[in-house]
Amino acid sequence: MKIKALVAAISCTALVMSVNASAISVNEASNLSYVSLAERYSIDVEPLEDVDYISFDEYRAKYGTYNVIRGFNEAEAKNMREVLSISSPQKATLMAESLQVEKSSEPNYLFESLLKGEFMGLEIKGISDLEPNDPRMMLELEAEDIVPAPSGFLSGNNTLANSSTGSIKHGIDEHGSDYDMYYTDPNLYGYEYIGEEKAGSYMYKFSHWNQGFYTSRANFVFNNTELYCGSQSNNMYMYINATSSKQHVDFGFVANPDAPERSSGLYVTYMGIGDPDKNGDPNKRYTSTYPVVPVVITGSGYMKLANTTVTVGLAVGNGTVEFYMAIGDQTVHYSVCNEFSGLVSGVNELLGFLHGVSCVESNGMTTDTNSGSYLKNVKIDNPIVISYTDGERPFGVFDGSATNYIILYKPDNMTYSYTDTSETISIIYD
Repeated sequence: MKIKALVAAISCTALVMSVNASAISVNEASNLSYVSLAERYSIDVEPLEDVDYISFDEYRAKYGTYNVIRGFNEAEAKNMREVLSISSPQKATLMAESLQVEKSSEPNYLFESLLKGEFMGLEIKGISDLEPNDPRMMLELEAEDIVPAPSGFLSGNNTLANSSTGSIKHGIDEHGSDYDMYYTDPNLYGYEYIGEEKAGSYMYKFSHWNQGFYTSRANFVFNNTELYCGSQSNNMYMYINATSSKQHVDFGFVANPDAPERSSGLYVTYMGIGDPDKNGDPNKRYTSTYPVVPVVITGSGYMKLANTTVTVGLAVGNGTVEFYMAIGDQTVHYSVCNEFSGLVSGVNELLGFLHGVSCVESNGMTTDTNSGSYLKNVKIDNPIVISYTDGERPFGVFDGSATNYIILYKPDNMTYSYTDTSETISIIYD
């Protein structure tokens, strides 16, 4: 995930269920009105809004410890049947296991994590005040304490370059770290200083920010994708970001193969600044309690994901942000956050998107790029951005009409390949 201490306590909505998510046919050309993700993907269920977050002590006092334990097991079983079974190669086995989980009166991993006060290596600050058997539940976590990058996104030269080919720049930033940069603008300069020196290796792909964009979407393809924590515990992120001059929000996946309680797949996560006019804590992350992509092999600090493709979408309206995930025609996450007054899209608004992949130490320490940890084979396929004036545009490596530049930080610890419509990234701390 984009490592910036930018999260506030925001009032969000979350929906995790199986509904028809077939894309509608929209005439995008010169479409000056906002098309919501709900309309675009025919999501016919209203999202749950204005969820409060409370402490686990308050939660148990409200619902009762026995009801919480049984409800968590029911929610986990429902997630296994309705979400994980979509991608699992052992669907029959998973269904049978879900029946055993549902009947159990023993505390599950979520309950143990909440007692411990830690999830994905991060401190738990609160739990959404939903019924215990509701699989839409989210956790409010303390975000990583990483030095934020300079605001290179909304500065420098943003002149359009229409060529389909570009240049690769190799260099060393002001901190002495190597980078590669892919860009189409021959006048681009200064962006080598965007490095986050404590955050290890990562890929950031930036769109232009003055082209009236309001939505970005991509398919995240997991094919023989492996995650491993070596001598250091790492959180691994794959996500889409929206940024204005006032606010940022990230949305995507998080995993930590070294977290003993919750190393069972990829979880939904988002972080961002809430309403700048409100007093929100800027150091919070929100994460689903159950995974959306299952594992097929696990070991000590290791997991291999099921082969699957997840469509991820992020849309910005007028202070409202929509988050969307689907596997095939099944929606596995849909949420709406209404407290982003600093994120506004429009023909004349300054708003850009970013696609990112990173592998970061989970407790605010400097990431050890010799730890042996790795995140292998993450493919971002058919990435697009959508503009009010020009409709859908490819968001490829050298597509200068939408893409500003791509930076690979510490490329000696990465492999990166691309086609006209996809990129494949591996981060390897050897």
